[in-house]
Amino acid sequence: MQDGDKMDKDLIKIVKKLEGSLLGIGIENEKVLEEINKNNKIFNCFLLENIKKKGVNSKLRFKGKRKKVNIKKLKKKFKKKQMDTIICNYNYINKFTKHFVPSSIYTCQDKVYIYNVNKEEKEEIIKKYQRYTSDIKVNNEIIEINMQGTKNKFFKDKVYFIGDTLNNLLDLITNILIN
Repeated sequence: MQDGDKMDKDLIKIVKKLEGSLLGIGIENEKVLEEINKNNKIFNCFLLENIKKKGVNSKLRFKGKRKKVNIKKLKKKFKKKQMDTIICNYNYINKFTKHFVPSSIYTCQDKVYIYNVNKEEKEEIIKKYQRYTSDIKVNNEIIEINMQGTKNKFFKDKVYFIGDTLNNLLDLITNILIN
């Protein structure tokens, strides 16, 4: 549990420094949520949580509200560079990284923090974000991606999406053949 406590302390430090608008996906720790409420510099905050009690669904809802948001369609919900910061629990987006990465680049203008990431998955996330930016820092279990100066290009996003889909398909086929 010490890794979890250290990660929570790191998240609290990050939240204390935040300014502007925040999109939080899957933040479950009460201490972190309290710190978000205490921070007066955060003027616009969207917290998304899972709808299902078991497993992860592609649809999330705003915390305390009934309005649902599909994680695959974050671009449609939030305007270009509307959010200053995104804090995301990787367990909520691990199935949807090929949708989330371009959406987070489109939506966020300052930093993206991703936590609860395994070592193998860290390399995959870093590889996907390095297509757009090279300013990526890894602190223990938290990945910090600087979004300043990043841009989405329609055809570039489509090529990466097709490549990621083919890569996932090959992984699925190899897993079936091995088992």
